[in-house]
Amino acid sequence: MVELIVLSCWVALALIIWFETDAFVHYAKAFGFSLHFHITAYENDLLCPELDYLDFLRFKYCESFWINLITCPLCLSVWLSAIVTLSGDFSFFYFPVINLISLSLFFIIKKLY
Repeated sequence: MVELIVLSCWVALALIIWFETDAFVHYAKAFGFSLHFHITAYENDLLCPELDYLDFLRFKYCESFWINLITCPLCLSVWLSAIVTLSGDFSFFYFPVINLISLSLFFIIKKLY
């Protein structure tokens, strides 16, 4: 039971870092991946300077399945929870528990943030 909560916390932490911070942009620039993740285009976009990185991706690349997947909290949490569930010693029976706990934690922390 404790492992389910810990795994849910890891998924929630990933969601918080991805959706509530700009850490990915900073680390991608620091490690030289600006071109690979369209960060240079994001920083040079003068049309919408108030957009954050995920909004920029959603706006510019809205036709891409992968962009839609990583810019939707619910979608990304489902896939992260599935990966965490399958990588652990759990049956897929625990997938909804991990997903719902992680989403709940994410939205509670987002509300408090």
